[in-house]
Amino acid sequence: MDTSTDFAAAHPRTRDGKFTDKPVDEAAGGLDALTLAGAPEPDEQDQEPVPGQVHVFASHRLPEAIERIEAANKRLARAGIEERFEFETTQDVRPVVEQAPDGTQTTHHMPFTTLTLNAPAISFSGYRFMAAVESEDAGLVTRVARGENLDGWTPTSMECGHCGRTQQRATTYLVQDEAGERTQLGSTCVQAFLGVRPTGLWALGYDPVEGVGEDDDEPGAGSFSNGRSVTPVEDVLALSLAISHEEGFVSRSRAEMTGENATSGKVLAAMHPSPRERPEERAWRERIRERAAQVTADGEVDALRDYIEEGIDDDSDWGHNVRTVTRGEWVGAKNLGLLVSAVSPWARHKERKAYVPPTPGFAAPVGEKVKGLGVTVAKVHHMTEHDPYQRMEVTKTLLLMRDEAGHELKWFASRRQDVEVGAKITLTGGSVKSHGAYEGTDQTVLTRVKFDVLDGD
Repeated sequence: MDTSTDFAAAHPRTRDGKFTDKPVDEAAGGLDALTLAGAPEPDEQDQEPVPGQVHVFASHRLPEAIERIEAANKRLARAGIEERFEFETTQDVRPVVEQAPDGTQTTHHMPFTTLTLNAPAISFSGYRFMAAVESEDAGLVTRVARGENLDGWTPTSMECGHCGRTQQRATTYLVQDEAGERTQLGSTCVQAFLGVRPTGLWALGYDPVEGVGEDDDEPGAGSFSNGRSVTPVEDVLALSLAISHEEGFVSRSRAEMTGENATSGKVLAAMHPSPRERPEERAWRERIRERAAQVTADGEVDALRDYIEEGIDDDSDWGHNVRTVTRGEWVGAKNLGLLVSAVSPWARHKERKAYVPPTPGFAAPVGEKVKGLGVTVAKVHHMTEHDPYQRMEVTKTLLLMRDEAGHELKWFASRRQDVEVGAKITLTGGSVKSHGAYEGTDQTVLTRVKFDVLDGD
């Protein structure tokens, strides 16, 4: 706001053509009448946006920027100035490419913030403070006030238009009256020229956000686990499904008890390989990514999102949180495990939906060969454990199958078996080891099984 008064008249001039000192006008507020006012909106045809008012930085730097703005506003408040630095922010996600020492490039996605700063402008009694001119080693630097346009004016010296002296100054100020006449003033002459103490001139062209994020040589450094990167929700769900189909779902709590690798950790490994990735790890990651692309193409990712939205109870904290995360487009490392955990109830939901009670009885007598028997896979459960003889982690598979009559067959394979629930297979080898029961269901237990997966449905 402008504290215009009647004394905005022309200053009397002395013989040397310089302004004489103007007495303090107590009616205009005296020495404290210098105010900061919201800058006028620039004419779009004549005014270019003032450089420095828009800042873009990694979103984890936003609290630092806000802290700086709040500190500047507190300083304005202590000076008795009502106007404040104000800002607006928008956020978007951008790819960040990192290169490991071995030349491997990894693309992360990080949230970035665009902050537009609306700084206060300074005016008094019809005079506007247009800019501050500062002396640097290489020359003079002009800090233009928000909303002002110097129309190509550049300083040639630090000469004060009031006292006429050119001396080694740190700062001079450019003021303009209502008629458009400009005067460059030394900081010590502002009061003599206007009759006010130069309270708040530090805010002229001051940008509290300047420099935020400039020390981020590599904004994504430290990979996804630093909590700054984000990944598309759809990619996380697809990888979670692919890994669960391949190796079974392992929760964090189970991993802590058994020493297994949690599914959430495997999802991270699939997204962000180690710089020292071994050939077998790369082969695993490529296989998982191919499987993830397939489950996406098959529509299972969309089906999982629908289930999370409609089938998970929103009354629990977990249900509410996983629903909220799934509705977004991106997920950060902090909530990645939460998103991955939705795969477990989804698998149980699919099993319940597809479950048909088996027919009592057994598929064949003990000892009988089962070659040529056609069955449908009802359940696949992978188990990873340490083999003391091979001195390595091995994956075993439990398969439950149904024959055409509905009898349940069980095979505990000593090696991993890659087959889908619902797949139709023909047994090409094996025999009945025993008859058993599990929770009241008769099971025909097989051994030494071989099979072929039939094409199509």
